[in-house]
Amino acid sequence: MNRPLVPRQQAINAIRDADLRFQYALYGMDTLPERLRRVADAANEESRAMELAVLANIEWPGRSAELFRLGSEVEPGQERPGPKRLWTEIDRALAGLTAALAGNSMKELAAAYQQLAVTTRALADALQGPAEVRDAG
Repeated sequence: MNRPLVPRQQAINAIRDADLRFQYALYGMDTLPERLRRVADAANEESRAMELAVLANIEWPGRSAELFRLGSEVEPGQERPGPKRLWTEIDRALAGLTAALAGNSMKELAAAYQQLAVTTRALADALQGPAEVRDAG
């Protein structure tokens, strides 16, 4: 095993902090665009924490995870605000995150969180943009 570039405890603390922030973002009471922005920020932080863990030579043990939800009002199959293509990308990103959590690669997990950050931010931007952009499918 290579010598770690980052202290193990620093990476573990970063993951714990990022996990907590991510949970708060998912279950916040903000408006949907603001909640999406918080999820994007928290997912980005999770991605950075996982990248730090890679540098600390920490392996992901894999764990099954409940399907992440962005709110009961935007469950798949419901009428969701904003472009349908962005919701498809978010659903794909959430499925990718669930798969990465069950796997054992910190790099894949970092990439999955980053993809969720990108897609949720794009939808938040679309929901707060001009009406013709918000309604485009």
